Amino acid sequence: MPSIYIFIILVSLPLNGLAMVTFTCRIREKKPAVIYMSHLACVDLLFILLLPLKIHYELNASNWVFGEAACRLLSAAHYGNMYC
Repeated sequence: MPSIYIFIILVSLPLNGLAMVTFTCRIREKKPAVIYMSHLACVDLLFILLLPLKIHYELNASNWVFGEAACRLLSAAHYGNMYC
């Protein structure tokens, strides 16, 4: 699974960055669809930035070393992104 997460990071980090630049700087007319798409790209970018913690957890034989608060944050973000 970590190899899939690494692939997701490598693909989606530049693409979400490009989407953020496009929706915030290039498109002048802020219609609801543009605002919605920029928010989706922003949330996806935030989720991608948490994936290295998930990779570390899985490569470290499911041993969490970042504390309980980070564990709760990562779990909420991971399952929230999956089901919401």
